[in-house]
Amino acid sequence: MAVRGELYRRIRGAYMFLERRRWPGMKRSAVVVVLLALVVVMSSTGTSFSGHKEETGVVKGTVTEIVPVEYEITVKDEHGKETKTRVKDIGDLKVGDNVTIQGGKAKKSIKPKTGGY
Repeated sequence: MAVRGELYRRIRGAYMFLERRRWPGMKRSAVVVVLLALVVVMSSTGTSFSGHKEETGVVKGTVTEIVPVEYEITVKDEHGKETKTRVKDIGDLKVGDNVTIQGGKAKKSIKPKTGGY
């Protein structure tokens, strides 16, 4: 909220300055320029964030969540870190399966049975 208040005070101050100087065409231009600059800055910051792992990397772990509509899988690795990634085909994956995701393709990993004779 403090940023909005500061921005409002600056725009209002510029507007009042131009009005005192009796530059009627300049005050409108200054406000339009400031607003356009603000729109450009805010729109560019909104598109730079994403919660998805890039499809070029390798993700290994256990499936914790599947969103079939968006082809999105959440995988928890052995360190406990959860990673959301998109795949091309979910196939027969279920929550709890061990998977390796590389290049947008998910492959089931089978843990070898240990112990016993």
